[in-house]
Amino acid sequence: MSPTEEEGERRERIDEVARRVLASRPTEDEYLREIEQLAHELVEAACSLYGGSRVFSLEGEKNDLDRAITKIAQALRMVHTAGDGCVDDSKLHPS
Repeated sequence: MSPTEEEGERRERIDEVARRVLASRPTEDEYLREIEQLAHELVEAACSLYGGSRVFSLEGEKNDLDRAITKIAQALRMVHTAGDGCVDDSKLHPS
């Protein structure tokens, strides 16, 4: 898939998430999942544009937007909560 095709698909995914959020009154869990999905899309787009090593690094000169994207990327890599769909909930809270 070409970079242009990837960008087009990414835009479609972002638009779809935005439509779902704006079209309904999501529960708090649904809203948080949608925001997390958009955050992943933001980080993926930044990695495509800048390269992953720059996005995940705190080194070098960065503007406020770059720093914010880096912090979001680092949080997405490390924070998992029950019901977020990223890990098996039974592993977070064994019975």
